[in-house]
Amino acid sequence: MIEQVVKIVSNPNIEPNKGSAGYKTQIYGAAATVSNLANATGGIKADNLVKPSM
Repeated sequence: MIEQVVKIVSNPNIEPNKGSAGYKTQIYGAAATVSNLANATGGIKADNLVKPSM
């Protein structure tokens, strides 16, 4: 039997990485959900998850 040790580390400073389009949308090791992305970028508000187009 193979023995494994799983270590879960909580990090409040999760920083999204740039994806292929150049936007910071990739959070490695996390499920790709709007909630996780919003939490990593500071919430759903201007200049975080929502970018103004004007």
